[in-house]
Amino acid sequence: ACHTSVRVHRRAGRPGCHGGSAYAPTVTLSIETPALLFPAISFLVLAYTNRYSALTRLARDLLREYEHTAADHVADQVVMVRGRIRIIRAMLTMAAISMGCAVLAILGLYESWEGFAKAVFMASLVLLTLTYVLAVVEIFQSSRALDVQMRATLGRPVS
Repeated sequence: ACHTSVRVHRRAGRPGCHGGSAYAPTVTLSIETPALLFPAISFLVLAYTNRYSALTRLARDLLREYEHTAADHVADQVVMVRGRIRIIRAMLTMAAISMGCAVLAILGLYESWEGFAKAVFMASLVLLTLTYVLAVVEIFQSSRALDVQMRATLGRPVS
């Protein structure tokens, strides 16, 4: 259970849509909230590392194949795999920084630096979200690489 609470404070003198007064939510983080990210980030790092290892193996295999055939489609695949490896490296970097931000958020909460803790926790969430966005980009690039291989194997465009 998430121990983040939301308190609503009434601001006097400012009309709003709720019966003539405006409400401003304030979020209070507990020390457990950033800790909830640890298993998620650890799992992502493991998955991204496995993907990275598989792609580096594929790149080596494609380079060996290119040495023997010098086929254009193999060269195209090498370029695509290289781009995908860069994306995954960025994903791993962001996940690691996200974990560091979550640790800093816990430290900030422990030391009662609530503003700092909220800022680094938000940074952690943003970085984690960016890793998911890059994962989608990498999936699309993976599909494009598969299309190149299918075109080369079948000898015609793939629809």
